[in-house]
Amino acid sequence: MNHLQFNSTSSLKKSFCAIVALMACFVAFGQKPFEGKIVYTINTTSRGLYKINTDIQGNSEEVVYISNDKFLLMNVSTQLINFIDLESDALYIACPPIHMAQKISISEMIETTEKSLNEGAKLKKLTQFNTTCELAESVDGYPAIKYIADTLFSVEGANYKISYNAYDICLKDFLTPELLKPYSYFYGIPYYEHISDIKQDCPAPLLKSVRYQTRVVKSMEQMTPDASVFTIPSDMEVVSNKDFVKAYNKYMKKENKIRNKNGTAVEYTVPDDVWDF
Repeated sequence: MNHLQFNSTSSLKKSFCAIVALMACFVAFGQKPFEGKIVYTINTTSRGLYKINTDIQGNSEEVVYISNDKFLLMNVSTQLINFIDLESDALYIACPPIHMAQKISISEMIETTEKSLNEGAKLKKLTQFNTTCELAESVDGYPAIKYIADTLFSVEGANYKISYNAYDICLKDFLTPELLKPYSYFYGIPYYEHISDIKQDCPAPLLKSVRYQTRVVKSMEQMTPDASVFTIPSDMEVVSNKDFVKAYNKYMKKENKIRNKNGTAVEYTVPDDVWDF
């Protein structure tokens, strides 16, 4: 799958393997599909391979827009936009600063994912421990769960572990049924994290790598997003996965040098126009 080949988006989505383990966690609360804007504050501390990749050290933001058959997520840390557009049968991974995007067919992604889900043998190395319980009180007026996951994924030369604790609002009813399917296949878990703590630990052969990240909802607004939010700029070039990754990695390598000089005191916020950097 093209979207899985691009590992720089890993901080925007859960492990593909978690899709199978967590499909049973879908919970229907009968809420009306949400339309509006959600802004997160993210604090990240990392070292090793995680720091080399795309992480901002310190505070950054992430914004989500939802409107009927469209879903858009902008993450400042990665400077990537993930845009699901059912009407166009397209899922875009875009980087506004370099005016480039790669395009994935939603129907083809679903077909490929379902084929992979049926090949259970590929998941043998995954060990996952999940605990969930419904919260007695709602969060922002929505039913919520407490979710705890410890994942061990053995790869050659390293043991990869994710410890994940969150108070989540179920996203199943935030999205229309039509939008839920591509969302869950791309991101893995149909939950909107209200408060979460994630620790990723990978003792690689030559370098111990750790990322610790907390995520909190800064604001949540029910509104009708402007059509411009879901309109890809005319100067955004759609290229192949290979060309996009090459250009993106080159840009982020330069960007991370600037971030390292700035240190952790700088707060990185989402622009008013998510397509404008």
